[in-house]
Amino acid sequence: MWNKCRKNQNVTLPLDDSYFGDLFVITKSFKTILLLAAMAVIAGSLASVATAEALSSRDNEIVGTIVDAETEEPIIGASIAIMDKFGGALSDTTGYFILRNLKDGIYQIQISHIGYESQIFDSLDVRENETLSLTVEMVKQPVSIKDVTVTPGQFSIMGQEPAARQALTRKVIETRPQLSEDLFRAVQRLPGITYNDFSAKFTIRGGEQDEVLINLDGMEIYEPFHLKDVDGGVVSITDIAAIEGVDLMSGGYPAVYGDRMSGVFNIRTKNASGDRNRVSLGLSLMNARFLSEGTFADKRGSWLVSGRRGYIDLILKLIRPDEEVSPRYYDVFSKVRYKLNNQQILSASFLRAGDDLKYRGALIEEDDNRGDTLFSSYGNTYFWVTLDSYLSSKLIAKTIASVGRVSHDRVGQVFDNERMVPEMWVSDKRNFDLFGIKNDWEFEATRNFLFRAGIDLKHMSANYDYSGYLFTYQYSPGWVPPYQLLEVDSNVVAIKPEGDKVSGYLSNRIRFTNFLTGEFGVRYDYTSYSHDDNVSPRANLAVTLSDNTSIRAGWGHFYQVERMDEISVQDGETDFYPSERAEHFVIGFDHNFKTGENLRLNAFYKKYESLRPSYRNIFGELVTFPELEEDRVRVTYNGKRAKGIEAYIKKDIGEKISWWFSYSLSEVDDDIKNLYYLHDGIQVNYDEEFPFPYDQLHTLYFDLNYRFNLNWQFNLAWQFHTGWPYTEVNLASRTIDGDRVYVLEADDPWQGRHESFKRLDLRLNRKFFTSRGTITAFVEVINVLGAENVRNYEYALISTDGVLSIEKVNEDWFGTMPSFGITYDFLF
Repeated sequence: MWNKCRKNQNVTLPLDDSYFGDLFVITKSFKTILLLAAMAVIAGSLASVATAEALSSRDNEIVGTIVDAETEEPIIGASIAIMDKFGGALSDTTGYFILRNLKDGIYQIQISHIGYESQIFDSLDVRENETLSLTVEMVKQPVSIKDVTVTPGQFSIMGQEPAARQALTRKVIETRPQLSEDLFRAVQRLPGITYNDFSAKFTIRGGEQDEVLINLDGMEIYEPFHLKDVDGGVVSITDIAAIEGVDLMSGGYPAVYGDRMSGVFNIRTKNASGDRNRVSLGLSLMNARFLSEGTFADKRGSWLVSGRRGYIDLILKLIRPDEEVSPRYYDVFSKVRYKLNNQQILSASFLRAGDDLKYRGALIEEDDNRGDTLFSSYGNTYFWVTLDSYLSSKLIAKTIASVGRVSHDRVGQVFDNERMVPEMWVSDKRNFDLFGIKNDWEFEATRNFLFRAGIDLKHMSANYDYSGYLFTYQYSPGWVPPYQLLEVDSNVVAIKPEGDKVSGYLSNRIRFTNFLTGEFGVRYDYTSYSHDDNVSPRANLAVTLSDNTSIRAGWGHFYQVERMDEISVQDGETDFYPSERAEHFVIGFDHNFKTGENLRLNAFYKKYESLRPSYRNIFGELVTFPELEEDRVRVTYNGKRAKGIEAYIKKDIGEKISWWFSYSLSEVDDDIKNLYYLHDGIQVNYDEEFPFPYDQLHTLYFDLNYRFNLNWQFNLAWQFHTGWPYTEVNLASRTIDGDRVYVLEADDPWQGRHESFKRLDLRLNRKFFTSRGTITAFVEVINVLGAENVRNYEYALISTDGVLSIEKVNEDWFGTMPSFGITYDFLF
């Protein structure tokens, strides 16, 4: 059993005092002011809204009746959305709807319903005390076989689909409380997803964070996060304003997608199509952003450019001029799209993201090299060209040629200021290059048969250059200096792996009857550098019980190869492990109520095999050099299993009140073969199941939106989940060199449980309309009730009146944290 007297003093990312925690310093310095200002704005806004509504004599309305164009029967539950505003309605059992309390102006509304062509009404001129009446005849739209959803647990986010089909609409994404206005954080409240406050990364149904395939316009993005020294990344590298829509698949996905065991996150960027160009400027607590989009060549071509720059470093210079802490990040995305002819569209996309962190702790003397330091730099660069070929009304091809580089540079030391000696030193430099071409084909042979096939070829190479040193000293008061170097534990790795990946798939979707559709496919993946040769069968079924009710089921094998840049050289690894495998069993139920609610129920079971060892710090501290901590362990697995049920219900149709509620009951267990403590050389055998570090039995989310009028909206978001497992510590006595000593001893891993996590967030959104554009502003407060949610425990051995005991100090997730943001959109 591993033991120690106290932990190494690694450069802890002190999330209360420095580095990313300097975001806390910012908010701590201004917390009272920001919080009071936010509450004052909210209170004043509510009062002004109430006063304005009470004094207003305007009572403009748009009313209408929605019917089937062929049968003239009323359409129940059609969604009526006011474009660029917070309002909307739902048609009742007679097809009737009403939009109330409209100010004088020009309105644009969109009417949609599953199975019908959406309609947009432009330039509806509404004047004081006027009621504008509409009769809307909707034309049935036969559901194409490729539009049939066969994957259980698939969530459509934003996009152009009817609101009833979208788990989260654009208005919801842009108005719900979320630190840093981040797409990845916005979707974290969907069922089956696990995350923490500090990171934009998430896990799906018991998987690891690296088990989610992330595509941007068909291009796989390998490291899509900024500030990776904090639990893998604080924010993503994609600007939410540039995104058109997202498809999230949480299990049982078809053979089109491979090399990831838990989920798929497909992101689509916008394509400009309007008569005028648009510019969007934004400023928030985390960053400043710019976006511009438009068309050229008589709308044959379009362009999109977005850029963001985090400015935490600039604020820190103002509030901490004497300390050297400088976290900085930026990202740029651009896309040009051009219609070559009636059959082909060519587009070129570029994504560049970069991070730089300079951190220096307390210095002995100015300009001295002694002291804790961390200098890190991370880069993502991708360029890809896409050719969409519409060869006929039934045959479509997509070809993507791509290049990319992911770079990683981390250098620093941990310094013992008391002994005036370094404890650790690390230099970690690596990069990963890729060249790829892939081709996807889609052939709709008949109304009831869809054939899809594709091939993906990649050549990859990496360069690892790692050096890590852990220094051990011996003390003697007679020595000068009194501390002498006793031992150096080193790990030096320099390797340059290179190899190819070849992937292909075949998938057939068949509509057997009007109510039964199936998709059956197989995928092949070959990886030369790890000698993997995998065949993955997949099967999905969708049963349509009625226009509003369906059942879906999925099964398949999902392999995951160790990526070219994933060798744990920092832990002494120099070669690739064989691929891992997960088997999914998923079933889902989906029902749309006539009153506007959408209900989803899902059940899943995942079985993992051939898992490669993982490296963890069993005490869970967030530190810059986790590989040098004494609690570093290698976990070897026999397998893993995850199972659960999920319920999700929402009503989001643009009325004054909309809401979402989800509940998940899940259990995730690791079957651990053994734990090997790297720095003590001790192996502990188990061959038994332990809770997964992110296992949370119960998870509840509740969101409530209240729309005061078309310009004001108030959002409330509450969450609760069972506390995560952690490793307990005991007090034990040992005899060393004939002396009896007391030490802190780790118990079996992940047997304790933190207290349940709970948090309430509030946000107020406001729109202002000018002659040139729209201003959107918000204030929000994360954890408004100041709940103390335990993230980790810090242990120390203390003596009180000669009695030894363990001091256990809580380290918490976010405290109360105000935020703000403003965006100006205008046309030119």
